[in-house]
Amino acid sequence: EKFSELIMMLIDESSQASFTLGNRLLEDLRKISKDLVEAVAIAPDITEVVPQGGGIATGAIERAAATASYAGMFAMKIGHPQPELLVLTALIGDLGQVILTPQISQILREHNDDPTPHKFMDQQQAQLYRAYPNYSIKLLLDRRIQVKEDVREIVLAKNEWGDGSGFPQGLHLKSIPAESQILALAQVLDLTIIGAMAKSELPFAEKVKEVVNAELQRGNRFGPELLVKLMR
Repeated sequence: EKFSELIMMLIDESSQASFTLGNRLLEDLRKISKDLVEAVAIAPDITEVVPQGGGIATGAIERAAATASYAGMFAMKIGHPQPELLVLTALIGDLGQVILTPQISQILREHNDDPTPHKFMDQQQAQLYRAYPNYSIKLLLDRRIQVKEDVREIVLAKNEWGDGSGFPQGLHLKSIPAESQILALAQVLDLTIIGAMAKSELPFAEKVKEVVNAELQRGNRFGPELLVKLMR
């Protein structure tokens, strides 16, 4: 219910959307994300997988609530029949980052606005980082939480790139589910908004169009048909 409320607020481009209410909803959703991590993950030091930078939480797990809301928003924009599926997969998709070492987490902190942080890691670190999507699923299965095949497929493909340079399988665009692309785009949007907080006063809807257009021009990660739909 809280996710639905925040998603509808994000879609509302009028001045009626309340910034204060939106922030309160997001804080509630962050608590939900934290509770989820504690329920399914064993992390000796959660600060290593939920890094803080400049007073803003930039860890993928900490940002899961925001990413899930953006994913739900994108799903509704393209008329996806199950926006709740996107919200769910966004919440669990990065749980596997609990396996990351403090050194890898530090690299993710320093390059939180880069969609390919593994290029700053050594071979062993990059190998562990590329393994985390599979570990996200393993965490749930080890706790006897049922994972439907479509959820598994979406989570495992969200770090894939259309040009085949992604991980863990190196899939090309035609093999990457649209839902996985939406999750990845939601994370790109979230990282862009975090990085632009002190630099840009563009309305949220304009930021979304800016991010989608930039990816459309780049052309190596997302399907152009999906991006065009989101530009409407």
